[in-house]
Amino acid sequence: MIDRVEFGRTGHRSSRVIFGAAALGTMHQDRADQVLESLDAFGVNHLDTAAGYGDSELRLAPWLAKHRDRFFLATKTGDRTADSARASLERSLNRLGVDRVDLIQLHNLVEEDEWQTAHGPHGALEALIQARDEGLTRFIGVTGHGLRIAAMHRRSLERFDYDSVLLPYNYALLGDEGYQQACQALLARAPNGEWRCRRSSPPPVGGGPPTTPRPTSAGTNPCLRDERWPARCSGCWAAVRLTVSCSSIPPATPGCCPRFCRRPPTPPPSLARPRISLTRTYGMLG
Repeated sequence: MIDRVEFGRTGHRSSRVIFGAAALGTMHQDRADQVLESLDAFGVNHLDTAAGYGDSELRLAPWLAKHRDRFFLATKTGDRTADSARASLERSLNRLGVDRVDLIQLHNLVEEDEWQTAHGPHGALEALIQARDEGLTRFIGVTGHGLRIAAMHRRSLERFDYDSVLLPYNYALLGDEGYQQACQALLARAPNGEWRCRRSSPPPVGGGPPTTPRPTSAGTNPCLRDERWPARCSGCWAAVRLTVSCSSIPPATPGCCPRFCRRPPTPPPSLARPRISLTRTYGMLG
């Protein structure tokens, strides 16, 4: 069975592998049921979906009707105003067939105007706090993508005491010095902070980002050739202790992401120390 660790400040001990249910968005129900049965068999007890993940919430509903008490259930809203965010959450509850979720997250909150709206008067955060007070969710989090998100998450934490944050933390992005520094600043913001990562492929030998590239032929993507990063280039989501959990972005197809598939410089020791752990993620989330 998969090990479990405390998920942020929720008190819930989530499996180190959590399920990003975007993978269910275009599946037929019978296939989705098979996937969920496999998760249960291996002890995965944390499901993360979103209003914007196609039919994902609908695919989860039949399973939750029988097994709701065995899973930590998280969803997201991409809406930024109070009324629309409230409507989004209520719609998600209806689609999931549940009375409440364990975690509602502001989805991909990175743009300045959206950030200001969500945190301002009559913004989405206001609606989520009210929903929490009414028992429609137990916790509130925020997620995001891109090189700006670590800094934006730090701002979000200064504005509101979120229970979780998600952001990309992968080998390619750590090649950007500004992103490294932003991640370090975010980590410093977290009391007793530490990183926890999940990825969509097995971790490199030794537990941290690889430091010695395997020799490659000219024109070959080293991320796809290093034996410690098997057969595909993928990312992982990191989270600081005051928040967290994470998952991975979809594995890339060779040649599809030239911007991120170049091997960057080795991350500094402060970001590659032993307390960083990499584990598999089933599916994806964001």
